[in-house]
Amino acid sequence: MAKQNNEALQKLYNGLRCAQEAYDELRNAEEAAPVDPDALEAIHTFILEGLRRVIAMRDEPGDSIDSYIPTSEAARILGYSHEHITLLCRRGGLPGAKKVGRNWLVPRGVIEGYTPGPKGFAAHPESNPQKKK
Repeated sequence: MAKQNNEALQKLYNGLRCAQEAYDELRNAEEAAPVDPDALEAIHTFILEGLRRVIAMRDEPGDSIDSYIPTSEAARILGYSHEHITLLCRRGGLPGAKKVGRNWLVPRGVIEGYTPGPKGFAAHPESNPQKKK
C-alpha cells in the first residue's frame, strides 16, 4: 500500500512540476500575449502550495509543508537561474536539498540563510593566470 501511495504522490508531484514549468513559460511570455497578472499569481500560489503538500505527505511526519521549496522558487529568491540552483544542489552547495523524482527541493531555511561563495578566479584560484608560483 505504501508503494502505491508513493507512486501516486510521485505522479501528482510530476504533474504539479509540469504546471510550474507552464507557469514559468506564461510569465516569461507576458509581453507577447498579456495575461492577467493577478490570475497568474493565484495559479502560481496554488501550484506551490500543492507541491509543498505533496512533499509533506511523502516525508517524515515532522516535516512541515513549508520546509522545502522547488528550485524555481529558490532561483527567484536568490536571483540565480534555475540551472545554477540545480547545480548547487547536485554539488552539495545547498545542504539538505533532496531529489524527488527528477527535481530538487531545497529547505527554505537554507535559502533564507544562503550567502554566495566567491566568484571568478577567487572561486577557482588554480586557474588564475595571475597566480604567483
